[in-house]
Amino acid sequence: NLNSKKLLIWAAVLIVLPIPNWLFINSFGWDFPLYFYDLNVQYNQSLGLPIYQWQGISMTDFLAYFQNDNLLYFFKVNIGNSIIRFADILAEGRAFKVLGIFLIGLWAGRKILNDNLLDNTSFLKKVAIWGICIGLPISIIRTCITNFSSHDEFWSLMKTLSYAFGTVPLAIGYAASLALLYKKETRFLNLFAPVGKMALSNYLLQTVLATIIFYGIGFGLGGKFGYTLTMGIVVIIFGLQVVFSKWWLKNYKFGPMEWIWRQLTYGKRIRNKK
Repeated sequence: NLNSKKLLIWAAVLIVLPIPNWLFINSFGWDFPLYFYDLNVQYNQSLGLPIYQWQGISMTDFLAYFQNDNLLYFFKVNIGNSIIRFADILAEGRAFKVLGIFLIGLWAGRKILNDNLLDNTSFLKKVAIWGICIGLPISIIRTCITNFSSHDEFWSLMKTLSYAFGTVPLAIGYAASLALLYKKETRFLNLFAPVGKMALSNYLLQTVLATIIFYGIGFGLGGKFGYTLTMGIVVIIFGLQVVFSKWWLKNYKFGPMEWIWRQLTYGKRIRNKK
């Protein structure tokens, strides 16, 4: 029920809350995420699962995780991985940022419905330019900090600042750029429409294919390629999904998982074949 101005104010407050979150953890000595990192280590040690040190933090040895060929082992490690995930979310203050982005989405949705935001190309251009010009350099800096810096307090703070001020502007810049491309009726965007209509099916299919390619229960190629070749595999998989999605939707109304989800939602059988 908030007006648009208050929505944006609250969004801004939430997006910068990871900074006070960092202060609580590092300056006031209330390191609550550490409890969950330690819990993961204890869990791994109790099951004899390998761990390693990264920037002073003990965590799952993911290379051993990928190369393992025992299916039950993956389920055991994933329980511990969920603990790490929770710890990372707390350490980064990600919950605040995500809620802030939701509020920006709510604001944008209102503007699209009530004020024809997508027709305001001059505003979209400004958002795209400023969002990318601010967000991209800061996000590059954050990537360098994450991969190449030490885990001391200064670099930890720099990482938090770059997370707060880089991620959201870049995302908004991308969204505005895509809106401008859509307004120009760029035909190549239509190639991706079927993939979007089958988002859940494609998401799960990517998981299955990546598991077969990279995990020890499949071809065991995890950790054996650099970023360039890995990204090449990503492009190939996604390209195949573009072709598959277009073929599927020629014959069916919904993707396979979307069809199942729709039936569960409405509690009745729905015809899928065209």
